Parts: sequence; C-alpha cells; structure tokens
Amino acid sequence: MTDRLTSLEYSVISKFCKQQGSDVLDADNFTVNWRDRNPVGFMTEVSCVKPLSYSRRAYEDIPNAISLDGTQIGFVLFFKQGLLDAIEGFSYGEAWPQPDWPVKFIEGPVNAD
Repeated sequence: MTDRLTSLEYSVISKFCKQQGSDVLDADNFTVNWRDRNPVGFMTEVSCVKPLSYSRRAYEDIPNAISLDGTQIGFVLFFKQGLLDAIEGFSYGEAWPQPDWPVKFIEGPVNAD
C-alpha cells in the first residue's frame, strides 16, 4: 500500500519538527507504507525522502488534542535505528473521533473534568 499522510498525521509530524527546532518537511516527502485503523486509534508506518531522526525509540511529547466532538486523543512517534518509522494515534477510553480532523492541540496540562 502506498498512500499519503492524512492531515492529522502530517500535523503530528509538523508538531514534532517544530518542537525539535527542525524544518517542517512538505507532506510530499512522506510515503505511507502501511496503515491500520481500529475503533480507538491508528498506526501508520511511514518512510521519508529526507529522514527525520530522534535519539530514542519513541517520542511522546506531542501535545494531546481535542477533536471537534470533544474526544481527547494522543500521539506517539516511533523511530527505528534513529529514523521515523511510525505514527500512532490513540483515544483515551473512547471511540476514535469521526471525523478526526481538524483538531485543537492542547498545550499544557489537561483538565480532567
């Protein structure tokens, strides 16, 4: 399967780049190798023309987000041998929102109400 990043996936990668102080690559630089969606999230395996690197296996500092219907969602980026390998999106005990874009990223602590 070859596909393009969704708007949400690209937004998560853009957040990572900004937080790392690196240039945000155009979405055309990425190829989706595999994508699995389930009722509470997704996992997308990617490759990139210009590799994005990180020194650890997982990057979990992407801010949580709130979907249009109020569902809180989170993200993890996975790296293999230092290079971006996959994006995971997950919900917190609720069904994955439909639609899942646009979202509002939550900077700072989340209110537990």
